[in-house]
Amino acid sequence: FGGLLSFEPKVQDDAKVKAFADSLSIFQLGVSWGGFESLVVPLPIKAMNWDSPRWIVRLYCGLEPAEELKKDIEQAMSNLSA
Repeated sequence: FGGLLSFEPKVQDDAKVKAFADSLSIFQLGVSWGGFESLVVPLPIKAMNWDSPRWIVRLYCGLEPAEELKKDIEQAMSNLSA
C-alpha cells in the first residue's frame, strides 16, 4: 500500500507553506517517490476549474516510524497557522 498523499493547506500564504516544508526534519524536499526516505514537495497547482493557483503539499511516507513522522508533521504545522 502506498504512502503518498496530498493535502491543500487552509493557509495559502506562499511563505508559510514553504516554511512548513522547510521546517520538517524527517521529511526531506524531493520528488522521487521510489526510495525509502520520507519526502515532501509543496506545489502551486492551477486546476482548470480554479480561479487561481492553490498550494498542495505532497507527502511520501518512508520507512521511518509512523509516530516520528506524525510528530514531525505536527511540529511543522505551527508554520501554517494563520
